[in-house]
Order: sequence, then C-alpha cells, then structure tokens
Amino acid sequence: SLGALMSGQWRASEARLEGAELAARLDESGRLDWLVPAIAIDPDSIAIERLDVVDSRAMFSDATSGAQIVLDKLEFRGELRSLLGPVKGEGSFVHAGHRYPYRIATSRAGETGMRVRLNLDPVDRPLIAETDVLIAIEHGVPRFEGSLQLARPVGRTSDGIIQPWRFTSRIRGDSASAVLEQIEFQYGPEDRAIRLRGDANLAFGVSPQLVVSLAST
Repeated sequence: SLGALMSGQWRASEARLEGAELAARLDESGRLDWLVPAIAIDPDSIAIERLDVVDSRAMFSDATSGAQIVLDKLEFRGELRSLLGPVKGEGSFVHAGHRYPYRIATSRAGETGMRVRLNLDPVDRPLIAETDVLIAIEHGVPRFEGSLQLARPVGRTSDGIIQPWRFTSRIRGDSASAVLEQIEFQYGPEDRAIRLRGDANLAFGVSPQLVVSLAST
C-alpha cells in the first residue's frame, strides 16, 4: 500500500503493472521534464525481484523541435532492485508499426550518473543496435557518453544476398548536440570489406543537422 511505501521498506517477489503510461519531455531550454508522482518515497524502499510491465506506453517529446516518439505495447520482464536501480530485464515495444524486442541493464544511479546498456533487435528488420552509455542529469539537462554499435548481418531475399555492414563509434553529447568520434564503418564480408573511419557532429532542435567526415585507405 501507499502507506507502507512511505513508512518503510516494500519488498516483493513478483509485481505486475498493466496499462501504465510514462511521459518525458525536453523543454525549450533542453531540460528534462518528466511526470512523476509528488510523493515523498524513499527510492531504496522499493525492490521487486520479478517485475512484469504489460500493455503500457512511453512517450518522449521535444518542445524545441516538436518531435514526439511514442512506444506502444510496451512490455518489460525483469528485476528492480530500487527506484534508483540497478534494473535488469528484457521486453519489447511497437514504434511506427514495427516491433522491437530489447534487453536492458542499468547500474544504480549515483553522483556520476547511471550506466545504461541497451540492445535492440527488430523482428522484421535486419538490424541490431547496441549502446553502452553513462547518462547524467546536470541542472536538468541530460548528458551522455559511451559507445554505439549498429550492424546488419548478412541475409538473403528474393532479389539476392543482403550485404552485411557494421558501424561503431564513441558518442557524447546532451539534449542539444552530439559528437561521434572514432567512427568505424565496414561494408561487406570480412575478406573484402570496404572500411571507412572518421567522425561526425549531430545537432538536434528545429533544424537537425548531421556533418560527417569519413576517409578510407
């Protein structure tokens, strides 16, 4: 009960959350604003060994650009050690008509931020995305730093063979811009691949812009 949460520890072996709606937005200054209950609860007072989230929704919006991302049919199965983490589990969501299974693991949030490891493997798309980033909120502005990897495995269609490719990079930035460093892009099978290296700058906002510099030997 709510009274138990406010007065002491609440530990559960199993819990189920159905039809939840989560919302977060970036305001005009790039600060993060999210809807959370205004209740004084000790973040360490909640721990769930098995948490099931089903038929839920997550919405992210940017006031500057007007962009909005909606994740429908959000599901999660895993464990929640506290409201500050760590969190570990897997699930799926639907975006723009495509289903995305995912795996996620986070560290406990601390003074330096929270480390997030996320893996996406779309059901009907030959693409795998992995990221390992440290996320921190400084004066309301989210900042991140870590690594990013995108890969398309070799495949086959009625038109022929789909060539594999892999993209890896270090990434750091905030709600306004991001820098991609040590980019390595490989196209084709290992024995005859085209390889490019370089960096890129990405600006968000009303007029997003990506400037890429790549070279090959």
